[in-house]
Amino acid sequence: MNDNAVNKNRGVHTGYGPKDTMSVVNSYLFEIDSKTFEKNIGYAPVVKSENSEFYAMSGDMIDFLYTLRNERFKDVKLYSATFEFGILGSSTTNEIESLFRAILRNKLRFYGSKNKEIEEQVKKLYLGAFCPSKEESIQKMYTQFKKAITGILTYEGFIKQ
Repeated sequence: MNDNAVNKNRGVHTGYGPKDTMSVVNSYLFEIDSKTFEKNIGYAPVVKSENSEFYAMSGDMIDFLYTLRNERFKDVKLYSATFEFGILGSSTTNEIESLFRAILRNKLRFYGSKNKEIEEQVKKLYLGAFCPSKEESIQKMYTQFKKAITGILTYEGFIKQ
């Protein structure tokens, strides 16, 4: 996959977490604790969307699905998660840097720029934090995704061992 193909791909969510590592991020409403779920699916890291494990989210679609199920569809089996691919790393400095780059990109998107050089720099910074272009990083993402999704589908009974 070349750099242009990767930069046009908007289907992969990347950003926070350990560098070059995919985290399975479960809702804080998910019934199984993270360490147990890691063992169940044979993949780590697994975290919940709460400050003690990853970071708390507000207004997340996955939490909404669990809330809806818990309130109105108690008999429905549900598993929903986010796969978060860490690009810059998980230190506080890296997380602030990721957030800063996202803010700059949103500002550019909504307000534009009269300076093409600044516009290109902002886009480059954003892509560097949220859209990996190195083949090695892309292959790590695919390998980790395959391992996690296979483990989840096996655990849920969709793949027979």
